[in-house]
Amino acid sequence: MSFKVGDRVVYPHHGAAEIVRLEKRTA
Repeated sequence: MSFKVGDRVVYPHHGAAEIVRLEKRTA
């Protein structure tokens, strides 16, 4: 399972905040 910017839209209940944090840490 890979998290991308679009994932936050597809999985809003999965934890959009966590996806954003992962992106910032990876960036």
